[in-house]
Amino acid sequence: MVGSDYYKKYIDDMIAHNPTTITIQRTEEQGNGYGGTITVELDPFDLSVMIYKKRSNREIIDTSGMIVGYAAGGVWKLLASGDADIKRGDTFTTDGIDFKVAFVNNFYDICKQVELEAVSYV
Repeated sequence: MVGSDYYKKYIDDMIAHNPTTITIQRTEEQGNGYGGTITVELDPFDLSVMIYKKRSNREIIDTSGMIVGYAAGGVWKLLASGDADIKRGDTFTTDGIDFKVAFVNNFYDICKQVELEAVSYV
């Protein structure tokens, strides 16, 4: 992508102006050698990201597929650099809130736009 270095620097500057250091906790399914799987907790690691809350509008659809209304609310988002190792299902705690990664959008390797679920408030 032409000029992607400019956008990578722009994203890095945005994160640097409002950084949050999070410790990612990840579990992974591995084979147990007998045809099944076991869940293994990997070593936690730190990432510097920007977390923010954004307004979200969602459609409410009935069983026939017709839109019957709209719901608005706040959604927690995370912005990370394109080389950040963050995956769906990762968990972390910051500012007294336990988060789980719900969706990761890798935007042309420039940045990762992540939607979060607030699992619990500590």
